[in-house]
Amino acid sequence: MKQWITSTLALLPFWAWSQQAIDLHRVIEMAIDHSPDAAAAHTQFENSRLGYKLYRAQLLPSANLAATLPNFNSSITAYDLDDGSQQFISRSLATSLANVNLSQNIGLTGGTINLSSGLQRIDVFGTAANTSFLTTPLSLGYSQRVFNFNTYRWMAKTEPMKLEEARRKLAEDLEGVAIKAINLFFNYYDALVRLDLAKTNLSNSDTLYKISKGRYQLGRIAEHELLQMELNVLNAQKSLRQARIDLMDARAQLENYTGLLIDKNARVTVPLMTDTFTVDADQAVRMAMAQGSAALGLERQTIEADREYVRARTETMPNFSINASYGISGSDKTLADAYGNTLPQRQFRTGVSIPLSNGGAGRHALAIAENNRVLNRLQTTNRTASLEQEVRNQANQFNFRNREYAIAATSDAIGQKQYDLAYQRYLIGKIGITDLNIALQGKDQARRAHIQAMRNYWADYYRLRQLTLFDFKGNFSLLDK
Repeated sequence: MKQWITSTLALLPFWAWSQQAIDLHRVIEMAIDHSPDAAAAHTQFENSRLGYKLYRAQLLPSANLAATLPNFNSSITAYDLDDGSQQFISRSLATSLANVNLSQNIGLTGGTINLSSGLQRIDVFGTAANTSFLTTPLSLGYSQRVFNFNTYRWMAKTEPMKLEEARRKLAEDLEGVAIKAINLFFNYYDALVRLDLAKTNLSNSDTLYKISKGRYQLGRIAEHELLQMELNVLNAQKSLRQARIDLMDARAQLENYTGLLIDKNARVTVPLMTDTFTVDADQAVRMAMAQGSAALGLERQTIEADREYVRARTETMPNFSINASYGISGSDKTLADAYGNTLPQRQFRTGVSIPLSNGGAGRHALAIAENNRVLNRLQTTNRTASLEQEVRNQANQFNFRNREYAIAATSDAIGQKQYDLAYQRYLIGKIGITDLNIALQGKDQARRAHIQAMRNYWADYYRLRQLTLFDFKGNFSLLDK
């Protein structure tokens, strides 16, 4: 464990110490707070939340006011006389009306209840000018289709699931933001280390080149070895220029995604792996099936397939409708008398609609819905198995990353020590340039492999969190955050 800590500290670029520190967890927090992907995830969830509010609003009473103030008409119309004949007369009148209606959908039955109140006034102009009122102080009605497809009953099942699915999807999307932030962080970290390596390698190559020139003049080494040393210097200069360009690009990408302003002298800290742990694959699968949006989505899709089957079956059945209303109404020359002299109004009507023949369209639609329902169950079984296997593989891969990190940390320390020994042995003439270059390449590869192992560890851990919405280190659900 001490080797891990020592090698991790050795990765910190010693040329960049300052008061500002770039920490992995801070980068993740900034990305979740400021990245465009996080903003898009929150917007999608907000739209889903508003969609659920829209559904809830449809279950609440709705009120509306309809009014005509006034409708004036002057025309020649047919007028019925007392003896049954008709006479054309010129008539001018103005009609004004207002009606307030309150309606409520009944989710349990799919019916609608209405409560209304209305007032109508007619003004007739001319020699027989008069005014009359028609009032309906109260009218209560109910309409119901007996075997009709009840949309609201199915929405009561699926709409809360959609909202919960959106909440889980938001948590998963934010874990995806964290994964991208991790990769950008390690891109920047890797660029810093490569710049540090390039500077060190250039300094060492320049020193060795000067020593080699002296040895060449004394005839102790061949010309090809001196040329190789010169080539090493040129390659080190090229690597240094490229490392500076890569660092600027990595810093810009990290700043753009997280909103951080990174000082060029800021030091970078990586969480030390002092408390590694393993994840039980079976527990990970249970968490994914209990908390993941994918599992809930499969359950919702099964309900929706059942819904479409019931819809198609209902459309092939006879349908009965019931409409009933009760109210009071009155009319008179004055408004007070129109409200005072009211009479009851009652209405009850039933109807039936029986599909006789539609060319077999209903039967075919029902067969399609049944086939889709069977297919949905097969796909759900297959996708559930695939999801379980993906989670299990991710858990096993994360557990492998623990061992991979330990090996990479040790290899990094060994690679650095091997190069230091090779460098000293070359200075005293014990090894040639080929062996020194091999040690140099091994050192740099081990250093970058160590960084890649850290990247893999954190990216895989957050990917496992994304699949399960569970933090296995802290032993808590991400949905409770």
